[in-house]
Formats: sequence, structure tokens, C-alpha cells
Amino acid sequence: MKQLLSGQAHLLKACLASLCCVALFTACSPSTTVGSQQPGTGQNSTSANITTNRQVAQVSGSSTTSSIEFYGKVQSIDANNITVHMPNGDAITAALSTLTKREDLNAGEPTVGQLIEMKVIANPDGTFLAKKLEGVKPERQSNQARMATVDFKGTTTSAVGADNVVHFKVGNKSYSFTINPATTWVKDFLNPQAIGANQPVELEVQFDGSNGTIIEIENGIDD
Repeated sequence: MKQLLSGQAHLLKACLASLCCVALFTACSPSTTVGSQQPGTGQNSTSANITTNRQVAQVSGSSTTSSIEFYGKVQSIDANNITVHMPNGDAITAALSTLTKREDLNAGEPTVGQLIEMKVIANPDGTFLAKKLEGVKPERQSNQARMATVDFKGTTTSAVGADNVVHFKVGNKSYSFTINPATTWVKDFLNPQAIGANQPVELEVQFDGSNGTIIEIENGIDD
């Protein structure tokens, strides 16, 4: 009888030892469950949510359309393209299309030497498309300050440093103009140095010959 009880006690101790080993092994094993798997995706719910959030951020991100609007004389024009001098002596060539808006023009098209207002938008490859061609009435021509002003919408190529120079691109054109803290209206930014690289900006620049002065600068992200 004693031998039977002793055998049962040894068996009970062995079982308890085995159970402790299993429990210890389970507790120390790393968990491989990240999230529940999405049906038919091969993706767990956590990674799927991360991917979805990234896609939403990309889709909902703001965009900007680069453009230049100015007054100048037509240098050349044909059925497909127009070249117009800017107030600083530079020339912009833009493609013409049925989408080009034409206003106050004789026979519907500007002529060589005519003063017009032109707005161009940048294509993805850096070339320009004429968005608007408009004749300039005499009373507007008398406003010389306005005739010498160019509206730019582009993207900075570097952050604005202590020199207050804004370097930016519009299509395949690169420009650099200086902010005058005493006269330039800096909108949407705490100060010039708050304007970083790859920042969409809108600038109103007034020219005296080839020298340009920034009248106003603001955030250029499209609403």
C-alpha cells in the first residue's frame, strides 16, 4: 500500500513539473500576432490601416499650379506658339491652344509689337501653356508701375537665409529676388527665414529695368 502511494506521489510531482515547464515556455515565447488579417488581402489590420492612412495623406495633400502673369510686347506669334517680352527683358514662349482665353484682341489674336497681358501656366515638363492673352487698354497702359509688375507663382529651390533672397522656379525658369524687410509685405510667414525649401510661393515683383523688387510674398498652395 505504501509502495502504491509512493508511486502515485512521484507521478504527481512529474506531472506538476511538466505543467510548469509548459507554462514557462509559453510565457517566454514572443508573440507573432500583429493584427487580424483582412479577408483576401494577405495583410493584417494594423499594416492595412497604416497603408490606408498614407494613401489618404497623399490624396488629400495640397497642390500648387506654377504660373507667371505680366504685361509685355509680343515678339513673335504663330498658330502654335507665342513669345512675349517681360518687363525685365526676359522672354517667355508659351504654347497656344483652344483653352487659351483671348480678350480685347483685334481679329482674335495679338500682333507682333502689341502690348498685351499674358498669363502662362507651367506644364509638368517645365514648358509653358498660354492661359490668357488680353489686350491692354490705353488707360491701363498709363499705370507704369503696374506695367512693370510681374506675378509669379512657383516653388522655392532653397530656404531663405539671412540675406533675405528668395530663390524659386516656375516651370523651366529660375529666379532670385530679395525681400526688403522695410517694404516687402510678407504674408502667411512669421518672417523671411520661415520660408523653407520646396515651399510654394506667390510673389508680386516690380521691375526697374532688369532689377526686381519683391512687393509682396505669400504662401502659394492652392486652396
